[in-house]
Amino acid sequence: MKFDKKIGKNKGFTIVELIISVMILIILITISTISYSRYTSIARDGSRMADVNNISKSLELLISTGFPLPEPDGAETKRTADIQWLPSGVPDMEWKVGEFGEEAFKKTELSKLPVDPRDNQTKYKYAVSSDGSYFAVVTGKESSSEGYVSTNATAKSRTVAVAPGIPPVPTNPSQNPSIPGGQGGGGGAPTPGGSGGGQGGGGGGQGGGQGPQQPPSQPPVQPPVTPGSSEETGPTNVPEVSNPTEESCFNVINDPNDSSAVILVGRKSNCTETSLIVPNKISGKTVKSISAGAFKQVGITSFVSNTIKEVKEEAFYGNTSLGTVKLMSLQKVGNYAFFNTNLLTVDFRYLTEVGDYAFYGNKFVSIDFPNLKTIGDYAFQNNKLTKVVLPKVKTIGQYAFFQNIIQGELNLPKVETIGQYAFYGARNTSNNQITKVVLPEVNEIGGYAFGNNYITEVNIPKVKVIKERAFLVNEINKLELSELKTIGNDAFNYNKLKSVRLAKVEEIGNEAFSGGSYSSGHKNNITDLDLGNSIRKIGNSAFTSNDIYYLTLPESLLELGSYAFYNNPKINSDKSRITNRSRLSSSTLSSARIAQ
Repeated sequence: MKFDKKIGKNKGFTIVELIISVMILIILITISTISYSRYTSIARDGSRMADVNNISKSLELLISTGFPLPEPDGAETKRTADIQWLPSGVPDMEWKVGEFGEEAFKKTELSKLPVDPRDNQTKYKYAVSSDGSYFAVVTGKESSSEGYVSTNATAKSRTVAVAPGIPPVPTNPSQNPSIPGGQGGGGGAPTPGGSGGGQGGGGGGQGGGQGPQQPPSQPPVQPPVTPGSSEETGPTNVPEVSNPTEESCFNVINDPNDSSAVILVGRKSNCTETSLIVPNKISGKTVKSISAGAFKQVGITSFVSNTIKEVKEEAFYGNTSLGTVKLMSLQKVGNYAFFNTNLLTVDFRYLTEVGDYAFYGNKFVSIDFPNLKTIGDYAFQNNKLTKVVLPKVKTIGQYAFFQNIIQGELNLPKVETIGQYAFYGARNTSNNQITKVVLPEVNEIGGYAFGNNYITEVNIPKVKVIKERAFLVNEINKLELSELKTIGNDAFNYNKLKSVRLAKVEEIGNEAFSGGSYSSGHKNNITDLDLGNSIRKIGNSAFTSNDIYYLTLPESLLELGSYAFYNNPKINSDKSRITNRSRLSSSTLSSARIAQ
């Protein structure tokens, strides 16, 4: 009894203890449930933002290739001021507001209609300006009271405070799917005047249009090097400007980083001058920079300064009659600084950095910036450039020179990285027509960067990464790339290749060298192929429809895609032409259509 009683005393639970234990368990379960719910909400918000960005990219592609933006489903007409979820800075205009639905989806390169990830049916809100120039896509969020907007009317995307019109996320989903990622784009090789489809991932279509227009040749004006100047840091002995505009015309503030300088913040309301010549000093201090938005959409026609070194974002945005700018000391241009102005030539000898959209929509015929090193996204898109001289540029952003008419040889001796669509062309339209590429220092070339040009020769000896469709639809007949390691899908599809030698390549994407016919003889017909000794992966249909004479599969090869060598008659049927050092199975070789 004593023994039993002792056990009972030490091992038993009182009612109070049981209640406390149950309450603790309930609290722990509740905390776990709340944490998981919070996590899934954040994850779904990430998916929503990815969807909105993918819709935005597909719409940008339509614009860049000359196709109209699709109409929203269930559209109603509103002014900018009535759409409270649009971010600040969007111009006042009329919009058609509705949903990004089936009809809009069918006109894009998206592989699947993006819908809200919680119920897989709610569509995203979508607006198009009545003139067809601008779009905006918005989603609400579960994890916060904010919305997320992507638009080409100001900055591409941003988080905005909750406002009337931001669609609420679904609260009663018809199903509870696992958390998906963002929707992707699909399609295959492009067709003239249309969009791509089929194998090989996301494609880019070309727009139709008129033949190339030849603008008058007019070389850029460059100032003489001032005595005591340095091409890296700018002039040190700056001459006074002639006939400066009265100081009283300008608003300035003290430069917080330089007690001897002021920042130009705009034109005073009582000043009606449209041709501005900034004195070297205002109130006894040197004018060194222009603030963000200082002269945005104010109707300026010309602007001259000898001392200004930096022009910040949107400083001259939308001055559509601004045709003359002389800033002899300028070194840095911010995002959207000269967006949609009317510049034909500039004298920016000391310029080193150009921001996103900085010179978008101007009328440059040629540029020569001897010290420029960094070019942002879309920086020179939609100009009339036939020639670019950029001896020190190292980085070029996406779409930087898209919608120009650059012709002949492109020589960029210092460039290391080139973004997607940077020099993309469009055959039979007023777009780039590059015939030769010389990039001796380039390491990485982005997707579609040189697609749809007339390139017959490439000199890119140090390149290590060439992304998807980088040289799609050109006329290249020979490749010898000794440092190249990664080749993206369709990278050299629709060319005129006969010899390909890749000493260090490790991965080749789907249809990278496919011999499928495009038009006007754009068909690879590779007979000489050397894959080196480092190749690990060859994608689906990578070399289909060529005429390879002999094939060596090195020991390094671990993955070989279906139809990789399909329709190469000599190696499909004659195993004496095959040297196989790999450990791939017979079924893998058979699937790739290699004789055994």
